[in-house]
Amino acid sequence: MFRETFRYNGKRYDVRAATETELAVKIAIRRKELEEGKETVDGNTLVSVWGEKWLNTYKKPDVSARWFTDIERITKNIILPKIGSLKIKDVRPSHLKAVLNDYKGYSRSYQTKIKDIMHQIFEDARKNRMILENPASDLDLPQAKEVQKRRSITEHEREHILKVCKTHRAGLFLMIILNCGLRPSEVARLKWKDVDLKNNLIIVSGKTKTRASKRSVPIPNSLLPLLKKGNPFDFVCTNANGGELTKSSIRQMWGSFIYHLNISMGCETYKGGIVPPYRVADDLVMYNLRHTYCTDLEKMGIPINIARNLMGHSDISITSKIYTHTDEESINQARDKMNEYSAGGKGGGKALPNR
Repeated sequence: MFRETFRYNGKRYDVRAATETELAVKIAIRRKELEEGKETVDGNTLVSVWGEKWLNTYKKPDVSARWFTDIERITKNIILPKIGSLKIKDVRPSHLKAVLNDYKGYSRSYQTKIKDIMHQIFEDARKNRMILENPASDLDLPQAKEVQKRRSITEHEREHILKVCKTHRAGLFLMIILNCGLRPSEVARLKWKDVDLKNNLIIVSGKTKTRASKRSVPIPNSLLPLLKKGNPFDFVCTNANGGELTKSSIRQMWGSFIYHLNISMGCETYKGGIVPPYRVADDLVMYNLRHTYCTDLEKMGIPINIARNLMGHSDISITSKIYTHTDEESINQARDKMNEYSAGGKGGGKALPNR
């Protein structure tokens, strides 16, 4: 009996055969299988090996390219460097908690994203019978930074945002968010084939955040003049070079927009920069425009269940958190209606009868 061991991607493989010739053939076949991704996985498989296989088998075919890039980055840069050298069967919740603890003080949404990806990695390992239990099934998140509550834009902000949108390259991008309530990522993926100018609808489809995200949204008349139909498979909004918008290019575009918004609101400039005090509020973010769309729906009297569909919310409780928002204008309107009711002889002014 002849025997030889070799390593591939950090894992040792043992091959046995009756003759030297047979052994050489078996080793060659085994190496080829490994290179073609036909590696047998079990509890002894390294997390680094399984992580690569999981990305290409379970994620790349099933999610959008943008979302896959995020998953791949977190898997390869955050998770695998910490636990990649461990065998799948040896991973414990404490190992995964240590990964999360490195991101104490980060946003809750970012911590949750890391936790969810780890859970998926080990849940698919469990389904492949590599492990009996998922070590990521009951992890507590570390302390997160406080996130400022999103708000609607003020009428003063709206006035200047609309003004700057007329000349800034981010104008159409932001006007779609403000007038149709799309998420920034949804606007970035929007192609002209998704814009139905015959029926004045934007069709949000493709690989969306949730099933509820797939929806049709009406285009208001105020937005129609900005939508000049293009090639069906061209992006509606592009980066400075005419290509697809990425997260970084969206951030750069928003930064440039804020710069010009400060100037519009009265900031002075000096040598290409703006001079403090800045006029734009620190808590003004792009998502405030989407939030404003939802509060505008409420002011129009749109039923909350319809607003939920237009916003693409998976749960109506998410919509209700915005719909229960009360501002000074709403309070004044309520006061005026109460006064009208009282003046008409229908309201108070009379003591309630004793019972």
